[in-house]
Amino acid sequence: MSKHPLHATRRFRRRWLFGLICLLAQTGVASARAYERDFYFQQINSHQGLAQNGVSVIHQDAQGYIWLATQGGLHRYDGYRLQRYRHDASRADSLPANLITGLADAGNGDLWVSTRSGDIARFDPRRNHSVTLPLSWKQRMGGVNELLSDNGKRLWIAANTGVFVLSPPYRHLRRAWPLHDTTHISPVDHLAGCADGRHF
Repeated sequence: MSKHPLHATRRFRRRWLFGLICLLAQTGVASARAYERDFYFQQINSHQGLAQNGVSVIHQDAQGYIWLATQGGLHRYDGYRLQRYRHDASRADSLPANLITGLADAGNGDLWVSTRSGDIARFDPRRNHSVTLPLSWKQRMGGVNELLSDNGKRLWIAANTGVFVLSPPYRHLRRAWPLHDTTHISPVDHLAGCADGRHF
């Protein structure tokens, strides 16, 4: 007694489909294994030279250094050791304060640094030298919460009175988005940049 050709065709399709699913499943597992990554974590704290264990900002610069902002100053980590930079009252060109609240690339290896007291400075770590922005700008912003740079050129500042922008040559502070009524609206705390150049 011969089997009906329709049943044989269905059986062939089921086997073919099952084989295809098995092949795809094996390919997916192999692909997933190819993309597996091992992650290694290292704890850095006061035993390794961190001035204070509370870190307010972590930033990686264009050279690959990791910058850690603490209440005890600014630290640069090269993967092996920490270098500390801090405010020195005897030097006008040191960091304006030790409690750092924001970091952003300023280009040429420099950093923009903001402090809890509302100061913003352009910091050159090679010379341990900083230039603080004018006091009138600090008063106008009413406190700085976060910094964001677009490719080390313009500096975006999230402040208590709105969002401000500094463009080269950094002589004029422009308000990009004002907060007219700061009694009922929270200050701007965070900024984000997108690949298409927009900022939020």
